[in-house]
Amino acid sequence: MLVTDMLASWAASFTGEEVHHMWVEKPAVFFVFFASVNILLNAAFNSVGYGLHLFYCLCVEGGSYSSEQWRSLMINPILSSSLDELWSHRWHQLFKSTWLAFPFRPVRILVERALTKRIKHAKSVAFLLASISVFAASALMHEYVIAANIGLPIYKRVFAGEQCIFFVGHGIGVFFEHLVHMLIMPKLPKRFKESMLYEVLGHVWTAAFGYLTFYWIANGFMSWGFQFDNPLTFTKPYIVDFARAHPSLLANWGSHV
Repeated sequence: MLVTDMLASWAASFTGEEVHHMWVEKPAVFFVFFASVNILLNAAFNSVGYGLHLFYCLCVEGGSYSSEQWRSLMINPILSSSLDELWSHRWHQLFKSTWLAFPFRPVRILVERALTKRIKHAKSVAFLLASISVFAASALMHEYVIAANIGLPIYKRVFAGEQCIFFVGHGIGVFFEHLVHMLIMPKLPKRFKESMLYEVLGHVWTAAFGYLTFYWIANGFMSWGFQFDNPLTFTKPYIVDFARAHPSLLANWGSHV
């Protein structure tokens, strides 16, 4: 808990402009920021999720609980070895039923019907395009959140399309992974696919892709001041005081301390 409080206090000290400066001029610090935010989101979603699990078990089930009935909202997404694993398993699945009903199933059915008589792998193409449509729908939802909080004039001038770059980019990344698995993986030796090097390369690919695209999802949220709305700041004054007492640490903090 102390570690997450320290990371939260540090990450929340930056304004949107400072995050942009960090992205451009301090890539190593920006990577630490990227990793910290992933750890914090994992902790935040799971804290809320466990609270809701407890409420449901006590108030609805009368105290009955089975761990097999519940999954954590987030399963350490920073440990993902592929983008597909990140979004299909480790990231929260709160909107899974919604995205399956619309747009995934309609897009898959329509594309498959349109391509069945035209190309050989119509089902695979339909599945991949349907997956990208889910990322597009999520992008539009996040675009709306940014526009609603920043204001339409500023959003249109500065932030429009950033969430689409992130989410559609990740959809294309998942598409690329599927192509690799279809076209290249069958040709690789089994020994390599079961090696530690293969697993490490998967983690490096996922972390690098996430790092290179993270700015586009973070900029809008950080610029509206989303990070300053945390009501739980019990230890922050002590952490900030410690940082202020050590100038070498404070040099890597933002201005909101």
